[in-house]
Amino acid sequence: MIRTVLLENSHLKSANIFKKLQDRHDIIICNYSNNPDETLSYLATESKYDLIISSVDFRGVENIKLISKLNKVDKKPTLILTDHLHVSELREYYRSGASGFLSFNVNDEAIGSCLKLVRNGQVFLDQELLVEILNSNNEIEVSHPLTMHLFEEREMLVLKLISQGETNCQIAEQLFLSTRTVEGIRNMLIMKTGVKNTASLVSFAFRNRILK
Repeated sequence: MIRTVLLENSHLKSANIFKKLQDRHDIIICNYSNNPDETLSYLATESKYDLIISSVDFRGVENIKLISKLNKVDKKPTLILTDHLHVSELREYYRSGASGFLSFNVNDEAIGSCLKLVRNGQVFLDQELLVEILNSNNEIEVSHPLTMHLFEEREMLVLKLISQGETNCQIAEQLFLSTRTVEGIRNMLIMKTGVKNTASLVSFAFRNRILK
């Protein structure tokens, strides 16, 4: 069970996220507010939650500083909800403590994957936001920590071999890994990219220039 604190600027898209969270049996909303000060007060007195979900479209509020404040209260993982995300904003939010990035159009499967990864100390970037960034004129530095968290070196090696049609057993032999480890990496890649199967994973990787 994942216990969440939800801070969102009330509008239709956020309401949709709220409903998706409510409908899941593996997620509990411990506290809900559309006022940053109320959420900060709650966090200052409560610690029985796993992560914070916050939209970043509050007017009259420096949203990057808000994420930093939310993250510093109890050092719990923080993920953000947004319509658009530029590379510079991605870096600033990451440096401010955000480790999950979701679009308002996120599907149910990606919500579950994101919350589990972020709770466990990993970084998640929603597929829709990733595509937007990859298609922008700006480039993400390969050495940037966020990129390294999203696609680790071993994951990239496995992904490349998957794209070449290698089986789990063949990949395990080439990388000196167990078959079970390779299978786990394959499932992690599918989870991180929000796709449904291996074929979609390979297509996604080439379409978004993760593989060439």
